[in-house]
Amino acid sequence: MTTDTRHENLHAMKTLRFLLPLLLLPALFAACSGGNSPVQRETAAIDTVFTQARIRSYGRYYKGLELKVVSLDLYSEGLRPQPDSTHNSGTSLRFSDLFIDTTDTRLPEAMYVIDSVPALHSALPALYFDGQLTGACLLQVIDGQLQQINTFSEGSFSLRYEGDTAVMDFRLVSAASRTYHGVYRGVPAYD
Repeated sequence: MTTDTRHENLHAMKTLRFLLPLLLLPALFAACSGGNSPVQRETAAIDTVFTQARIRSYGRYYKGLELKVVSLDLYSEGLRPQPDSTHNSGTSLRFSDLFIDTTDTRLPEAMYVIDSVPALHSALPALYFDGQLTGACLLQVIDGQLQQINTFSEGSFSLRYEGDTAVMDFRLVSAASRTYHGVYRGVPAYD
């Protein structure tokens, strides 16, 4: 077997290892709902206007990485964030790992790019770590129940400020190669 063939096989195995949990996700939802798959009365919107944003700082979370980690959660109209839950119906866009400079006191103006390698002004793609979904994902909630998860493997978003008002424009690509666009304009809450 040549070196090129080994690299191709290794790449295929890594891709399969990443995609397999995503392919099994519908079966897991069915198992969790007592054998009944969730009712999809509404699909996740391609274009979403977010009305609320929450940013949390975790400081220098990763050992050996000289960057501050923050999370960004955005909520559409009709979805109200609570301390550890969401109520009603709507869409939530989540970035669990955004990387900024350790001296930044707020999420700085920049173009943030989804990348599997942590770097300044990057966001991690969606992945499962210790059984938990992390990275960039879109959650569709109907009547307080999670109905759909879209994970993002590439894309970017811009952030600029007009006074205290943050203006964000999201252009993301799902693991299923579906393009997603969302916008936010408002004053984010910082935790």
